[in-house]
Amino acid sequence: MKTEFRFENRFLASAVLAGLFFGACSTAPTQKAKDADTLTEQACRAGKDTKKVTGSVWLKADSKEASGQFPAQVTVESPDHLVMEVTNLIGATEAIIRVEHEQYSIDIPSRKNQKAQDVKGQGTWGGIPLRWATDLFLGKIPCPSPEVLKQSSRLVSPDGNLVIQTPQKEFYEYSFGENGQDAVPQSLHYESKTVASAGKAASVLRVDFKFEDPEPKTLSPRKWEAKSDRGEVRVRWKDRAVSH
Repeated sequence: MKTEFRFENRFLASAVLAGLFFGACSTAPTQKAKDADTLTEQACRAGKDTKKVTGSVWLKADSKEASGQFPAQVTVESPDHLVMEVTNLIGATEAIIRVEHEQYSIDIPSRKNQKAQDVKGQGTWGGIPLRWATDLFLGKIPCPSPEVLKQSSRLVSPDGNLVIQTPQKEFYEYSFGENGQDAVPQSLHYESKTVASAGKAASVLRVDFKFEDPEPKTLSPRKWEAKSDRGEVRVRWKDRAVSH
């Protein structure tokens, strides 16, 4: 009950503030909807037409699945295929990480005095919900699907943030910066509630994203990070080849 109260009233408070702000500054109610539509398009357009990306990244992770900082070769392809070959400083393979269908596997080759390992998991990796892993490496910003957006509540807060709450009890709040003439997302605060089920209590997942250095053409962030109470991942692209 406590989580439900917090979740619903957070959006309600934003709605009240936005209503007061726009009520004082505008007499055209359709303008509010237009602003929310515009910001939604700007929040979700990065990498919109990108189908495949290959390149190299510098990755830092701090979670139960992985910890440390290391270079990796990345191949990611829409809709749901991600492979990262983690290497050491001399280029030798340390691990191969695969993500498909919200499941991951980590293959660690054998070394002197150490057998090969094959680790599998699902749901999250490094604190990132795996349903977003492919999109993040493709250069897309986590957004509700177009179908869910049609059913969601959206508003623009007095400080210019886009706030979305979905029927599935997901909460998105985007802040924006400028990239030339374009507004681009700088951060995203995400919350989702899971309902209680047999043997499991209700819980809330919170993830904070930061996005930097957007590419001129795709507006995809070349540097991003995701933090939650389950872990943290930071990614910086060193080179990146995009296919549409």
